[in-house]
Amino acid sequence: FVYADLNGNGAYDNGEPSATTDELGAYTFSTTASLAGVSIIAEGGIDQDTLAPVEFLKAPAGVTYVTPISSLAAYATEGITDEAELEASLTSFMTSMNFAFEDLAVDPVAVYETDPALLETGAAILTAVATSASLLAGFTESDEKLVASDLFQRIAQKDATELQAFTSAGSQETTAS
Repeated sequence: FVYADLNGNGAYDNGEPSATTDELGAYTFSTTASLAGVSIIAEGGIDQDTLAPVEFLKAPAGVTYVTPISSLAAYATEGITDEAELEASLTSFMTSMNFAFEDLAVDPVAVYETDPALLETGAAILTAVATSASLLAGFTESDEKLVASDLFQRIAQKDATELQAFTSAGSQETTAS
């Protein structure tokens, strides 16, 4: 389930454009509402590549692919409303993860054969967040979606060195398995 979070509250509200993804994760909104400056959120489902549960993923305004990497980018740039500042911050964030700003506009599955790092890093992030969220929610009797969202937010606030170490270790583990 994917929706455009028109009011920015991180929850689906009646009347917000929404869609169900197809088997490849693609979606289309039928709306006349402007989606400029609006985050896209995906809730529920199973990632077809990792088989990890998808409790909560987010894409920053202007990014249509909702992935673990876009979720980190959304939290790293949260609160930035100026378009030029948002692009500069997204560029800086993606560079800190050894990716390019343009990678946010790419379907990681579609480019896997030529650029496996994007999908492998995203898969490692999703697996780590999904597993941790499930465990923490079980221990604390918290909502798993909220725990996953909090984990993405905390990871996104790490400095560039910590992010590179986290994503490099994760993608190496994914490749090795």
